[in-house]
Amino acid sequence: MGETMSKRLKLHLGGEAEMEERAFVNPFPDYEAAAGALLASGAAEETGCVRPPATTDEPGLPFHQDGKPAAKVDQETLTEMVKPSIDYVRHKKFRSGNYPSSLSNETDRLVHWCHGAPGVIHMLMQAYKVFKEEKYLKEAMECSDVIWQRGLLRKGYGICHGTAGNGYSFLSLYRLTQDKKYLYRACKFAEWCLDYGAHGCRIPDRPYSLFEGMAGAIHFLSDVLGPETSRFPAFELDSSKRD
Repeated sequence: MGETMSKRLKLHLGGEAEMEERAFVNPFPDYEAAAGALLASGAAEETGCVRPPATTDEPGLPFHQDGKPAAKVDQETLTEMVKPSIDYVRHKKFRSGNYPSSLSNETDRLVHWCHGAPGVIHMLMQAYKVFKEEKYLKEAMECSDVIWQRGLLRKGYGICHGTAGNGYSFLSLYRLTQDKKYLYRACKFAEWCLDYGAHGCRIPDRPYSLFEGMAGAIHFLSDVLGPETSRFPAFELDSSKRD
């Protein structure tokens, strides 16, 4: 019991978390450094960032069984009922750029889709699409930096609390901005997942499942091959099919 209390105190005081809740140091150079090296060698051409205009066609509506919206929600209702909640979450951000795992938890240690910046980033991107305010896109990009630095998880390769799920944040941000930096980051996380089992990660309780295990990692790898149509499974919807 004394040892358990000691571990809890260590976490509370900001010490190291247990192995499964920590990340590996990212060994990859980021996009700018990698692109600079390629340009210097003459192996690639410089590319720019083209940002499409924000749209309001994805407010996250209830759907019928055929996938069509059950009702329209007007912009005023969204602004009054949804926007304050989004801004409340934004103001819970840690100095590191990460977000707490719950409202009562002030420990900055989890960077998972189910806890922290990899989940919040999707909310921020959707807020940018709906409300057309640059602050949401800016903070989504800041989430991406946190995920790049701390997202190669010792907990495993899955999409709920693993490296593949964190990689989906880069694919989503690439679709939104067309900035190849985020596609590059997704590819590097995919490279990590290709060495499945080689990093000494925790073995999940359901090793072949979609959200915890190998199936999720495979889904992510297949989506990297077609980033423009990639979607986090059972979470992101394809707006092109909402006619």
